Order: sequence, then structure tokens, then C-alpha cells
Amino acid sequence: MTTKRSYKIEQDGENFVLVETSDAYGNPVVRVPYSIQQEAESGIIAVSKSHDFVKTCRKKTALDVARGLTDFFIKSDVTAESLLKIRQRVEILITASIAEIRKNEKISVANSEAAMPDQQTG
Repeated sequence: MTTKRSYKIEQDGENFVLVETSDAYGNPVVRVPYSIQQEAESGIIAVSKSHDFVKTCRKKTALDVARGLTDFFIKSDVTAESLLKIRQRVEILITASIAEIRKNEKISVANSEAAMPDQQTG
């Protein structure tokens, strides 16, 4: 039996959360928080690039993370700089992955009003 997954994006304060629900035992919910910058970048990539480009981008980014892990943590001693570099690469991978999920599932922010800044005139 194949597990069916569904996705939505919710705003959480100034940031966003990718929410995955599935029909697996217990109906688990997985929440992946990410920044407003990642929301903008993943949305732009999802709507402006082809499916193949988005998938290739995610795979290349994953390879870059793997290479970074090797370079920063296996070949040499760990440094604060290497921690920052790998964090940056992982954040790029998260953004690319969210873009791919958005492209595959055709999802956007769950509540578009919540995603818009409050524009009151007074």
C-alpha cells in the first residue's frame, strides 16, 4: 500500500511552515519551518521553472550538501566557518525541495490574506 501525502503552506508569524499530512498509521503530520526569504524564492522557482529544472536543481543542491559534508567534516577538522557553510547549503536544499513539492502539488500559501501584510490607512 502506497502512502498518500498532501501538503499545504501556512504562515507562522513572520515565517512559514510546510505541512505534510499522510494516510500512514496514526495520520502523522510533519511541519517544516522556513523563512520568508525561502517562501519567496521557492514560490518564484515553482512558478517560473520547468518541473525538470526544479528536480535537477534539488538533486544538484543535495550533491553540493554531500560534498560539503565530506569537505567540512571528514577531510578536515570542524570549524565555526564550516558549520555556517553547511547550514547555508542545507537551507538552499530546503528551499529547492519546497519549490519541487510546490511544483508537484501545485500548492501555495494556505491563506493568501494571512500571507499579505496588513495595509491599513489611517
